[in-house]
Amino acid sequence: MAAGLSESRFEDQLLRAHWLMAYDPDRRSWDGTASVKRLLGLRGYDGRHPVLLADALAYVRSLGSASLAYSEILSPFGSFGRPLTSSEPERLRLERTSRRLLRVGAIATFLPLLMATRLRHPTDAEHYAEMVGLCEVFAFRVYRLLGKYANSGQSSFFRLAHEVYAGKRDQASAVQRLRELIAWYSPNNEFEAALSETRERRWYPWGGLKYLLYEWEERLAGDKAVLLSWEKVEQRDLAKTIEHILPQTPTDEYWQARFSHDDVDRLLHDLGNLVLTEDNSSYLNHSFDRKRGATGARKPNGDLVPCYANSVLFQERALAAASEWTPATIMQRRTDLLTWARQRWHVDEVAVAEGVATEDEEIDEVETVDASAG
Repeated sequence: MAAGLSESRFEDQLLRAHWLMAYDPDRRSWDGTASVKRLLGLRGYDGRHPVLLADALAYVRSLGSASLAYSEILSPFGSFGRPLTSSEPERLRLERTSRRLLRVGAIATFLPLLMATRLRHPTDAEHYAEMVGLCEVFAFRVYRLLGKYANSGQSSFFRLAHEVYAGKRDQASAVQRLRELIAWYSPNNEFEAALSETRERRWYPWGGLKYLLYEWEERLAGDKAVLLSWEKVEQRDLAKTIEHILPQTPTDEYWQARFSHDDVDRLLHDLGNLVLTEDNSSYLNHSFDRKRGATGARKPNGDLVPCYANSVLFQERALAAASEWTPATIMQRRTDLLTWARQRWHVDEVAVAEGVATEDEEIDEVETVDASAG
């Protein structure tokens, strides 16, 4: 309740993640509360009531500890148990890394592993942050960039969570296995190809666009706060949060003079032509000069003129530094963004150990589910 997670869907998700972590990593064995009833069924404890009491208490205590870890994962701004660290810089790093994982989505895949890591190593903030960061890299590369099944790798993650919780894997081994899973499900050659500067694709309809540009905003912000909340970006329509610098209807003579029909077809939805915005209703199909504007420019009533130069967003203000907008400008910005993205989600190549691709991988891909759900 303190974490704002008292709805039944969160309770169901917690029960499932706890079961996979502590009792059985095979998700096919989870049948809701029926699984718990079978585990602690009276018939199985005939004449052994003290053992039943001990097992029931063990389950409840384990679930209680898991609920604190679960709350910290989904509400990283709060602290519901023993804090991982008393260092303010470490705490801020943890919160920022955890928020990224929540933004990229597919949290259900990683819940059992992160809960197990939190409980097995309750004072190691650096290790926990590394595991959260690698989970975010996996989610972006596998689910968002490569567009693989929303539950790809779940069986392997659940098995790893069970091993960590049971103490069968130390920290180094857990990190290594997580890197192997990234290498297996998103090999660097596929990752690099998807972010190649020579690959032409329509970035506008891509499901990871908002997340990538929001991460770019955080990169430009550095130690400063991003003034547009992720919740606002996520909840609003794509058309209201993503601005086409070269507009979708380039009727102004500025665009007519610089872009051929082929240029428009090729570059309109290019990553280099897309920017995160608070609300693009003021930009419409205006020329770049008008969209760019001037810092501090105001209307007669004293309000700031809506333009890139006056934007609250760092990436829009960066556009105001350009003298004009041309095909070459778009391609250069594409190069800048993709170079950063390849570095941002890079993981050093590792040899994939035998058995990383589990026998359940085929089931993962056939039983397609929403990985953001419980």
